[in-house]
Amino acid sequence: MNVPNAYTPNGDNINDLWKAVPVFVKDFNLKLYNRWGEKVWETNDKKEFFSNKFSDKFSENEIAMNVLVYVITYSGWDGTVGTKTGNVTLLR
Repeated sequence: MNVPNAYTPNGDNINDLWKAVPVFVKDFNLKLYNRWGEKVWETNDKKEFFSNKFSDKFSENEIAMNVLVYVITYSGWDGTVGTKTGNVTLLR
């Protein structure tokens, strides 16, 4: 599993979106957390990209320059199960 450690959602169409690149992954769950441990995004779709927007109960918000923590749980086609954690830096 390859996971980029930075992206730049500044609207120039270069590295504006972030996603993990799962290789030989069958089931997939990705969660992103901010520095306070609040979940800001979650997906089970391994093809889905994260921009820099997250929704809470009241509105859709943009994340300012920040470091986010990811937790990926996955299972492979060969029956293996794994977890990958790390951080991604949002640069402006």
